[in-house]
Amino acid sequence: MQFLMRLVVLCCFAATALADKMTAHFIDIGQGDATLLEFDCGVVMIDVGAQGRREAADYSAARLMNYLDDFFASRSHLNNTIDSVLITHNHNDHTYSLNKVYAKYAVKNLVTTTVGLGTDVRNILSRPDVNHRYLSYADALDKLPNGLSYPEINPFNQPGCNPNIQIFTGAVELRKDVIIDGKSFTKDQFNGRTKQNDNSLVIKVEYGEASFLFTGDLQIKGIEYLLTNYRDHLDVLDVDVYYAGHHGSHYATTEEILAAMSPEIAVISAGHASDRTKTSAWSYGIPDRDIVARLSDEVTIERVIPITGEVFTGGNGDNLVNNPIRKVIDKAVYCTCWEGTVVIEADTVKGTYSVQTNQ
Repeated sequence: MQFLMRLVVLCCFAATALADKMTAHFIDIGQGDATLLEFDCGVVMIDVGAQGRREAADYSAARLMNYLDDFFASRSHLNNTIDSVLITHNHNDHTYSLNKVYAKYAVKNLVTTTVGLGTDVRNILSRPDVNHRYLSYADALDKLPNGLSYPEINPFNQPGCNPNIQIFTGAVELRKDVIIDGKSFTKDQFNGRTKQNDNSLVIKVEYGEASFLFTGDLQIKGIEYLLTNYRDHLDVLDVDVYYAGHHGSHYATTEEILAAMSPEIAVISAGHASDRTKTSAWSYGIPDRDIVARLSDEVTIERVIPITGEVFTGGNGDNLVNNPIRKVIDKAVYCTCWEGTVVIEADTVKGTYSVQTNQ
């Protein structure tokens, strides 16, 4: 009965009153990330990626653009405007569609880090009309435990619509190896173009009693660095909905960060198991069976009707992974690889959530 009260199937684009609500659209673009956060006063996107490169990426990006076209067509009051795009880190599967989004819609702000900027991001940043902000870890720690919440990050500040969007990390700029609270961190673990994952932005969105956390592709060492720096303020990571790190891979959702969050619901973005191409979920072995089990143990809500989803027994990114296995999912763990686009509507007064899948 409790589950029935918290998870109710809703029509994705129904004409419902938006007051006291926010909606998170976890868009199925294959092996890539794109999340649209809808408030009654505007829209923020977290990542605008695509799967793979060239033809595959263009097909994936087209899926994203089709979804956004349908969304804005049903929300004429938003005037085809995205208030902010927050890029967790500069990898192709999180940034590829940026130029297409900027070409089609009015985007007011762009937020990212300076680590590993690719052509797709540089092309946008070079435009004089683009308002942007780079984030550093030093800046975040200087504001600890409140997090970064510049106008480019949280563009809303008006009566009746004032969600709280904060970022707790940024580009890690270690110039020497350090020991913090007995834990060692080396500059080589974070520095350089190939280390974008552990420089991922960690984004928390709160609106009334609703809360979401996005960790990008933060991996084990980046998670340890986050938890160590915020060791006296781990409550800032306590949320209801967790967007699982690095597409549900085995090194991006630790027991320690889950303990800090205590989530009720988890969402994974990953490609479909039937896709056996390079840069697919199959090639990386995600979502990982052990991570799905860990999430299922941690989240507190059960599904009314369990589903069967495909998971992997582990992968190393070299196309030598095992075939997927089928697992019964009876907890509130969702994956775009099983269910298409996942839409979660939050009642910001009651702190309850309604979920629709297969969008």
